[in-house]
Amino acid sequence: LVAALVCLACGVAIWLRGSASTANRCAAVLLAGATHWGVCEALWTLAPDAASAEWRVRASAPGWIAVGPLCLHLFLAQETRSWRGLRRALPFLYALAAGALLLVWTEPWLGVHWMFAGVEPVAWGFAYHVGPGYALWYFGTLLCVTIGITAPFWDAQRQLSPAETSQRRWLGTGIGVPLVLGSVTDGLLPIFGVDVPRLGVASFAVFGATVTWSTHRFGFSVLTPSSFAREILESLPEGVALATPDGRVRVANASLADLLG
Repeated sequence: LVAALVCLACGVAIWLRGSASTANRCAAVLLAGATHWGVCEALWTLAPDAASAEWRVRASAPGWIAVGPLCLHLFLAQETRSWRGLRRALPFLYALAAGALLLVWTEPWLGVHWMFAGVEPVAWGFAYHVGPGYALWYFGTLLCVTIGITAPFWDAQRQLSPAETSQRRWLGTGIGVPLVLGSVTDGLLPIFGVDVPRLGVASFAVFGATVTWSTHRFGFSVLTPSSFAREILESLPEGVALATPDGRVRVANASLADLLG
C-alpha cells in the first residue's frame, strides 16, 4: 500500500508538471496503473480464501497488462527519427494488451487457464500460478521495455549535454534496476513455479520517485526534451510567441504576457 501511494503521488506530480507531453502522460498512466495494481495486490494478500484472491488477482490486470506498450510509447515520444517505424506498431501492441485483458477476465467462464491457473496459500498471503499465455505476455513486455529504453538513448548518445548525461545515468539506474528486479519476482519466477514476495509495485514506486527527483534536481526531464526548451523560453526577458499562419498563438512565454498585459 505504501508503494501504491508513492506511485500515486509521483504520477500526479508528473502529470501536473506537463500533461501536454506524451511522455509525461504515459509515465503518469503507468504509475496510475501501478497504484491500482498495488491496491489489488494488498487486497488479494489479505483475501479470506483462494477464490476471492484469484478474483482480485484478475482485477489487478488493468494495472500491468499494458506496461510494455506504455513503456515503449513513453520513450518513443521523443523525436527519434530512426525509430519511427516502432511508433506505427503501438496501436497493434495496445490492441494485443486489450485482448490479453479480455482473456484474463473471461477465461474462468471459458473454462481455460491460458493466463492464470489459480492461486495457492503461501506464508505472506496468496501466490498465483500462470499459464502459457502469461509467459508470452511477459517476454513480449520485456522486449517492449528493452527496446523502449534502448531506442532514444542510443539515438541521442552522441549529442548529449553534461546535464543530460548525468540525468540519463541516474534514470538508467533508477528505472532499469527496479524494473528488472520487479519483472523477475512478478513475471519470470512465477513462470517457473517459484513463489517469492512480489516487488513489481515497489519497482514502479522507485521508477516514479527517480523520474520525479531527477526532474526536480535538473530542472527538466530527458524523457521530455521539449521541457528543457520551455525552461529556456520562460527565462528569456524578451516576449516570444509561436503563431500559426492564420495568426493564432500556439505558445507564448510569461514575458510576452507581461508585456501585453
